[in-house]
Amino acid sequence: MPKPYDLKSIFLDKVKAKGGFVNCHAHLDKAFLINQENLRQSHIAMEAKWHLYKQLKENYTPDDLRSRMREGMNRMVAQGVTHVRSFIDVDGTVQLKCLEA
Repeated sequence: MPKPYDLKSIFLDKVKAKGGFVNCHAHLDKAFLINQENLRQSHIAMEAKWHLYKQLKENYTPDDLRSRMREGMNRMVAQGVTHVRSFIDVDGTVQLKCLEA
């Protein structure tokens, strides 16, 4: 009986041979912001979402940012990601907090 064609293994072997996965569009400062409470609010109007997100950003702390960013990176590494390009917010609400974290 012929060996079954294992496309997943072939694909993962080729990705690994080329150096691993690349995440070209991450937002590490926003990692793990969604919880059950604010997920329920995801169906509200866009303007209301902006207000919700501003409230979330007002509560950022350096320790919180570093912890969430680190967990996001750890999970990507566990999945074979070797390169990441991340965007972060620098604005009137968070100022340089995300960059400094």
